[in-house]
Amino acid sequence: ISAERMTPHSVITINEEIKYADEVADISYSVTTNLTNMTSTNPNATLSYGEEYYTKITVNEGKYFGNISVKMGTKDITSEVYNASTGEILIKRVYDNIVVTGAGLNY
Repeated sequence: ISAERMTPHSVITINEEIKYADEVADISYSVTTNLTNMTSTNPNATLSYGEEYYTKITVNEGKYFGNISVKMGTKDITSEVYNASTGEILIKRVYDNIVVTGAGLNY
């Protein structure tokens, strides 16, 4: 199809089979938590490609939340998935290994 022949109302139909979908579904990713004076409701999980990941982080008694960092692969996704007011982390679709890092600090 030539882009020159397309109009804003053109419809393109693609009937190409998606290859390797089963292989992608079989890929597993790990969740690693590096928490000090904190706990996670779902630490060190193993997830399949595309799965959702949820955990709630709580601080130990007598501590307060320090910085929390959430990385998927090399990308810092903290601002997209971490709710500081509830301590919840929700990743809608896992596509790489996850590392959750944080520390509860003294008052």
